[in-house]
Amino acid sequence: MEDETVQFLRQTNRNQLLLHRRKLRDEESDSRRSNFSISSENIKDIVNILKTKTSISVTELSALKNMLNDDRKTMELVLSVNGALRGLIRELTGNDIAKQCQAAGCICNLALGDSRAGVAVTKSAGPYLIAALDNLTTELAVTCAWTIGNLAGSGPRACDLLVSQGAVSKLAGLLSHSTQDVRDAGLEALVHFVYTVEDLKSDHLDRIVVAVQKLDLSEQTSQILFYLSCQEDFTASLLAEEYILKIINIVVEKIEHSLNKENEQFIFLTRTLANMCDKSVYTLILNMLMERNLCCQMKKMLQCEHAEIILWLLGNMFNICGEHLFFMELLR
Repeated sequence: MEDETVQFLRQTNRNQLLLHRRKLRDEESDSRRSNFSISSENIKDIVNILKTKTSISVTELSALKNMLNDDRKTMELVLSVNGALRGLIRELTGNDIAKQCQAAGCICNLALGDSRAGVAVTKSAGPYLIAALDNLTTELAVTCAWTIGNLAGSGPRACDLLVSQGAVSKLAGLLSHSTQDVRDAGLEALVHFVYTVEDLKSDHLDRIVVAVQKLDLSEQTSQILFYLSCQEDFTASLLAEEYILKIINIVVEKIEHSLNKENEQFIFLTRTLANMCDKSVYTLILNMLMERNLCCQMKKMLQCEHAEIILWLLGNMFNICGEHLFFMELLR
């Protein structure tokens, strides 16, 4: 019964935060845009070029990318014209890096569609996007990571397909990449995976947890830690003790300074600790709160925007460590 309660709390916890998928658009001036008039006929012509294997320009691919960002009809057109998506994949896997990047951008925006579109794009483009994560051109690798994240965010079916294609292991590997932009894109994509997949395989969970612990505790790493903590197989033992102490220190320091405005990192990390349901972790937190005489600050936190989150953590700690002296002090 206790395990069922923990899973219910984790699921409820998880569902309170939503993710946003990434759009790509060229940051061009109006004067540059006016050099290429975009109309429905222009777009139909570009889609037909992709379909017929005729040579396509970087400018045409860029125009299509921007229209896919703005117009759902363009998205439906590309998906409905036989050979158009295949044409984008052809450009993605070609030898012209400028065209490869623009084609990846087209697919990235195409991946912003509904679950049906997500499955269609994943089936056709998934393996090529995953392979391109190794590309030495940062822009291409980053865009492909964003695209995979968009597809993962489109729904469980596309996510399952990407998992079977090897995306999770590949993205986890990006977290140790030498380039910050690539690491960030890999992390963002993994956030979508962990959020969408409710029952990550234990080996994938382990791999992601190990990779994340090598990164600084930023807002984004705090976010993925929270989603990981909502996984059924997640336990505090997956995290190194030093890493848990870092999390606790950040949370306790924010409590100590009576944080009174919304702070995303605090929300993610506090919920992560609440999800751990681990006596040794909770004892560390309670001991630190006692050592720093933070009962009054904790009561103040119960009057601010973070009251619900603090209550969640306090409730779980009381259920497991209710005899701790901190609660006697708190309830005076």
